[in-house]
Amino acid sequence: MKSATEEIQLFRAEQAARLIGGDQESNLIVLKARANEAQSAALTWVNTTYRLGTGEELDTMATREVCPLLASNNRGSLLFPAALDDLLSRIEGAASHEERWGWIQQIRRHDARKLQFHRTEIARWLEHCGIHSAYLFEQSAPARDSGLDVGVLATPTELIAAFGRFTDMDAKWFRKLEGPLLRARRTPGRPGKGRTIEPLFCPVAVMQWLANPRRKKGRELSEDKGWSLLEKHFSRAFNANSAADPRQHPAG
Repeated sequence: MKSATEEIQLFRAEQAARLIGGDQESNLIVLKARANEAQSAALTWVNTTYRLGTGEELDTMATREVCPLLASNNRGSLLFPAALDDLLSRIEGAASHEERWGWIQQIRRHDARKLQFHRTEIARWLEHCGIHSAYLFEQSAPARDSGLDVGVLATPTELIAAFGRFTDMDAKWFRKLEGPLLRARRTPGRPGKGRTIEPLFCPVAVMQWLANPRRKKGRELSEDKGWSLLEKHFSRAFNANSAADPRQHPAG
């Protein structure tokens, strides 16, 4: 059975530094340094691929490959924050030059004090650098018949009851799943005669998405409030993941 702790997808730099073990301060310095190098690499790619100020491709006649930095095997010792990953994907998928230029400008504004890394990116980086971690960041996908602990999962109805008042989340958010909500789903659910079985979601993953300041949908939710709501409405999921609660381990 997959441990509930493995449901945590995003780790703040301070959390990762602590979980890796050893000298937390030194770990944090290295994590931030490698993240800054990743940002520099992303900016170099942007500056050599697109025209500053417009977002137009510099060489429109050439057949260009997708940003190589989106492939993990091209990253080496660079450590990419989740927000930077997201921006690179948005730049590549922009529908217009204007939209692309808006995303490009945001790469220059990332706040090193609020860095978050996806667990798979941390695991990749640790393996590449040959660093032993006291915590296993890598996770394997569960088998279809692995028997998820449904007690730590939540239906859309339960999620709306917990977070809807503060984020404007409603049933429409679950009609066409994509992005973070789709990734947070653990069972698909299915319609039935007279009774519909709702899909189940990881409330921790949903909360972390809702507390992400880059989320565009609905109203903003602070990280502290998100964890507070998780503790109130989904106590089993909270207890299994409380080590990541920023209220218990404040930055600085």
